[in-house]
Amino acid sequence: MANAGNGGIIGVQNVVQNGCTATATASGIWQLNTVYQYIKDSDWVYNFTNLDYLVIAGGGSSGGCSGGGGGAGGMLSSFPGGTKVDLREGSGNTVTIGAGAAAAAPGLTCGNQGAPSTLGTITSTGGGFGGDHNADGGDGGSGGGSHGVPGFFGGDGIAGQGSDGGGGTPAGGGGGGKTAVGGNGPGGAGGAGGPNLIAPAYPLGTTFAGGGGGHGQPGVGGNPGPGGGGTGQGTGGSPSPTGATPGVDGLGGGAGGGYPGGCPGSRPGGDGVIFVRMPTACKPAAYAVAPGTNTTSVVGCCTVATFTVTGTLTL
Repeated sequence: MANAGNGGIIGVQNVVQNGCTATATASGIWQLNTVYQYIKDSDWVYNFTNLDYLVIAGGGSSGGCSGGGGGAGGMLSSFPGGTKVDLREGSGNTVTIGAGAAAAAPGLTCGNQGAPSTLGTITSTGGGFGGDHNADGGDGGSGGGSHGVPGFFGGDGIAGQGSDGGGGTPAGGGGGGKTAVGGNGPGGAGGAGGPNLIAPAYPLGTTFAGGGGGHGQPGVGGNPGPGGGGTGQGTGGSPSPTGATPGVDGLGGGAGGGYPGGCPGSRPGGDGVIFVRMPTACKPAAYAVAPGTNTTSVVGCCTVATFTVTGTLTL
């Protein structure tokens, strides 16, 4: 007679149907020590919610002295019509918002790369830095613009997340954006960001991840990439007497390249943002977002969570 204490018929698979969570079932005979190990690892039977997402990383900062524009943060989305992400029910799922890169220190200094944003298995890469005097732009979700004579190049963007940065000859290539490469200098325009209607009422708009304009020497600074890119500054302060502008927080924009006088010109990249969307009918009873800085709203038949700071999504 078999020892009934050695196993049983239990379920271990998670099934998602029509965008809503179904009961997790799969027949099989499992040794009790195996069951114990799953439970110990907090990896036993649980349900998932199938979600649409838009994940944008932090933008890159611009070069510190007559530099290239920062690259936009990487942008990944399932909406509309892409492969959704499964997040576990019954506990808080960490949602990590990538910070925009800090401005470079004064002097002949390249910018910094933005930080990644993460939702479950989805990670967008931070925007590449803008290059300084005779320096390439940095690689990233979108690449940063370079500065210098031919032979220096904009950074590489990651396919599916963004575009390459522009070359700077003699100064200020634009940072890449989600849908377009940065313009070549001087005063290269920032690459355009990408449109997405996952959250149509978002206060900052529905275009994200624009690259920063490069410094113009001679001439005017580069235009910002639509979707949060910063404006580059031109020789003598033109067009902005107060300097280049940073990337926009909540859009993952790259920073604009600054004027070299005293080399204070670097600007920070913009913080990223994450949206999570599901049919309201599929929303688990435990649904909540934290901290309170993050918000939730109803869009038609769907519920959308908006994360502008790192927090948790409970399902």
